[in-house]
Amino acid sequence: MNRLNIITLGTKDIVKSHKFFKQLGFDTSIRGAESNPDIIFFRNEGTRIALYPLEKLALDVNEHNPPEIVRGFSGITLAYNVSTAGVFYHVCNLLYQLLRRPYQS
Repeated sequence: MNRLNIITLGTKDIVKSHKFFKQLGFDTSIRGAESNPDIIFFRNEGTRIALYPLEKLALDVNEHNPPEIVRGFSGITLAYNVSTAGVFYHVCNLLYQLLRRPYQS
């Protein structure tokens, strides 16, 4: 069956990443303590998306010889398909507003 069940995004700061996605309107489910989650799942239809600590994700790929964590492009991109140009501009504006201001806890 051609189906992708989960996309796991490795992050260096899972709490900060979680806050960013919550500000975009994603509903999430946390496993572990909220101050130091083990993993965070997005509640969405279809393919599941999760945030996971980057170092643990590297070990999950290969416990004995994990891939090197480097700066820059991690090899993951996301697509967001919308129904109208108005929705597209709304989402772009929301992202712009979130990304241009300093992180606030």
